[in-house]
Amino acid sequence: MGLKIAFQGAAQAVIKAFGDLREEITYRAWASTTYNLDTREVTGSPTEKKIKGIWEDFTTDELDNVNVLARDRLFVMAGKDFTDQFGASATPHPLDQIQRGSDERWEVVRIERDPADASYALQVRMGEEP
Repeated sequence: MGLKIAFQGAAQAVIKAFGDLREEITYRAWASTTYNLDTREVTGSPTEKKIKGIWEDFTTDELDNVNVLARDRLFVMAGKDFTDQFGASATPHPLDQIQRGSDERWEVVRIERDPADASYALQVRMGEEP
């Protein structure tokens, strides 16, 4: 467990070192809700927290117009920043949302994580109006 904490702290320090490139967003976690497969509806309300991270674009080689669309982006955040906000056992999930500013809502499509959960790279897709 000590090594995992060390990796999480190191990743957090690296991401914080980007200073002005980091942007604060509102992260909406839907973990405490239920999803009805038949109606495709989510019931319950999300938990919202402020988190800082870095936005990245996919390279043209990564775009396949099936799994990665031209409008997709990456949002990279420290795992420790996430667990500090949502709890020690919390992890991001597909269908969670990121609110950027007042008019951009992104939906988490896919999550890349390292074995220590030191950082999360979220593939996000622009959603409808919030």
